[in-house]
Amino acid sequence: MTISVEIPLSIQSLLPRFERPSETELLLVEKLNGGRAALPMLPSVASNALELANDPDAHARSFAELIETDPPMAARFLSVANSALYARGRRVASVGEAVTRVGMLASRDLIFQIVYAAGNHGLPRFQSEVQSCFQRSVLAGLLCRAACNVLRLPFREAYLCGLLHDIGEARVYRILCEVAPGVDPAEAASLVLRYHPRAGAELAEKWQLPSEIVEACRKHHLDRAPVSDSLLLVRAADLAVPCVEALQNNKNYDLPSAALEVLALEAEAFVRIVQEGRDLADRAGQ
Repeated sequence: MTISVEIPLSIQSLLPRFERPSETELLLVEKLNGGRAALPMLPSVASNALELANDPDAHARSFAELIETDPPMAARFLSVANSALYARGRRVASVGEAVTRVGMLASRDLIFQIVYAAGNHGLPRFQSEVQSCFQRSVLAGLLCRAACNVLRLPFREAYLCGLLHDIGEARVYRILCEVAPGVDPAEAASLVLRYHPRAGAELAEKWQLPSEIVEACRKHHLDRAPVSDSLLLVRAADLAVPCVEALQNNKNYDLPSAALEVLALEAEAFVRIVQEGRDLADRAGQ
């Protein structure tokens, strides 16, 4: 079976809209305009991890001590450090060993992955949609990391750009559960597509994340935006996600040639991103 992959840019969202907004959309926009809806505080362990990752004098021990303040996170770290993605033939038994094995920058990334996952629970509806988005986001993060290797971009925020660029989807679904609990799933999906870039960028700004991540959230569907490193990686990852999923299901995929022209990516480079990303995903158990 052959899968055709289309460029994931919502050109339709840029066109004038002549239909009257639904009551649900008006309620959603009102909540977003209020500036506080479904905007959780960033846990201190994650904000401290950002500071440590940017501190050239920080040591792995400092990271380990930070993680140990959160027992569930510490347990997750040990699990990941002993996974196929990081295994070195010997199981680690302490958080300090785990951080040393994973690395400080990847430790920061993993903290945000855990925070993202934890914030997705408790929805009365759309739990499967939010969980599916999270799984795609983890894969997108791995693919951004793979794209950095293939394109030789020394970009520290690659994984977080891929992981968090669609985080606004969960926020919009959460708001919809509050203002319109009976909303039709098709309308909900349309509103999520339309408003998740804004919702995600606002969350990233509140969390005081690096500007590259805010940009990835806000502009990844704007095909007119200048292609910065963060947008190039995220758009390449969005193209590669269905390709990796196809390979994992023993299916073929078509190279999205038109999309590659937009991203100025060579087909050979894209294939390498897909292959390397698939290897990372398989080893990570995604």
